[in-house]
Amino acid sequence: MTLLTLDPVRQSGHAMIRVWLFCLLGSVTSTSASRPRIVGGTETTISQVPYLVNLRQNGFFICGGSLISTSVVLSAAHCVYGSRPEEYTVQAGASRLDEEAPVVRKVSRFHVSPDYSATNFDMDVALLQLQEKITLIPGKVSTIAPCRNPPENNAYARISGWGVTRESNRDPAPQVRTALVRVLPNVECQVAYAGVARLSDSMICAAVRGLRDSCSGDSGGPLVYRGQVCGIVSWGFGCARLAFPGVYTNVASERVHDFIEQSLGRMGKYLSRSYRFISINVIIKMHSDLDSDPDYNPIKQSPNSDSSDNSHYRVIVSKQGHQKCREHR
Repeated sequence: MTLLTLDPVRQSGHAMIRVWLFCLLGSVTSTSASRPRIVGGTETTISQVPYLVNLRQNGFFICGGSLISTSVVLSAAHCVYGSRPEEYTVQAGASRLDEEAPVVRKVSRFHVSPDYSATNFDMDVALLQLQEKITLIPGKVSTIAPCRNPPENNAYARISGWGVTRESNRDPAPQVRTALVRVLPNVECQVAYAGVARLSDSMICAAVRGLRDSCSGDSGGPLVYRGQVCGIVSWGFGCARLAFPGVYTNVASERVHDFIEQSLGRMGKYLSRSYRFISINVIIKMHSDLDSDPDYNPIKQSPNSDSSDNSHYRVIVSKQGHQKCREHR
């Protein structure tokens, strides 16, 4: 089984694979295990995948991730499992690993599912909470919403990342790459891994079998369908092998979706379901202060407001800087 990550320290015979996970957690690897990367893809630029970020551990590239809000990155649990948040930074807006990213943020906390299994990679999902919000840059840095519904069977979805481009390669691709892969029906995925690995409801398979696949270094990166992140690069046997498609965490599965929603709720980043992934500013002013406020437009006042009653409050809710509603109390 191949974990699709790159280790900061190269291990002889395992070309930067995070073999310590297997050794410490009792997983089994084979000498034919693949080295993570996008195989069969093409070079692209971050402007085509502006939601894609790269994770660094102690300065070394280790995984990909998806920016789902200005302060939260969605990635794979195995990218951070057993590590400390202070070791990690998130880099956004860069097409190449060797260029200076316009946005770099430290990680303050990991949110890993308590159901994550380091042996069969069930619930391989993590949220990285950033110390400071990321500044969005048009054409370079943007957010992407998690899927609420899984991709249709046999639909094509986009993968992207800096993983190795051939199973035998040792180093990540310096330039971000992308490819379209087919989302396999669950039955086809189960048959492919029958007798060699156990798949759970938190997993989904995708590949153009024998031609295009994710691989080492692509771990944690997105599988995007119809503008939403529907999968997280997780694991597989080899890379682009005809017999074994890539396995992704199924973001729309009930358990994964609930974990993401509950974690975001605990982080207090969203006020309601309809405003998920959107910043909401709430401005509260004393009613008696509004009349003397040069920025307040009196035309927007309620005709029934009583300016003599200083016990009233006016609440103005703005969405991305635009006033949406107001009420009196």
